[in-house]
Amino acid sequence: MVARNVFMKNFPVISVQAFEGTLTRYTDGVTVNGGTADLAVYSAPVIKGNLVKVKDHAVNGQILVEPCAVNGELVHGIVVSHPKGIDNTTVSGQTPTGALRRVVDVAFFGLGVIELTVSQTGAVAPGDVVGLDADEVSEVETQIAYASVATGDQGKIVALSYGVAGEKISLLVGASCFIGN
Repeated sequence: MVARNVFMKNFPVISVQAFEGTLTRYTDGVTVNGGTADLAVYSAPVIKGNLVKVKDHAVNGQILVEPCAVNGELVHGIVVSHPKGIDNTTVSGQTPTGALRRVVDVAFFGLGVIELTVSQTGAVAPGDVVGLDADEVSEVETQIAYASVATGDQGKIVALSYGVAGEKISLLVGASCFIGN
């Protein structure tokens, strides 16, 4: 099937780490050329074309995405590149952390990405719908926590990274957090 009328030029594209679940290593896997090699398989792999959501986490400043797995989940973007990176360190059965995660380019469903400071009202988590703090200039605070975001909350400003009071965080402006059917 040929894709028609696909135009993503105006979506903000960011290289981000992918949360892909646990890694399983297989020794002596067969390659396409008939040779053998060690293979690494993820329990929830992120691949080009996947719809992804921002992962709720508490690592300051990091944007992390994971695949959308079931109906009813939020969708924040689409993966537009093949995963990059090789993890030769994580033990089979463990989940890669930090710099060991693979990196993908994601076209986020929104108008743009900006950075603003978290207000003194508390922490902001990835996926939270935020608003400008009425008492401060250019500071944001959580309006709707990630777990409570519903269909009517589309078209808002969504936090892409975690931050506490006084820290700058990445925000997706004009976000369309589509709900799966």
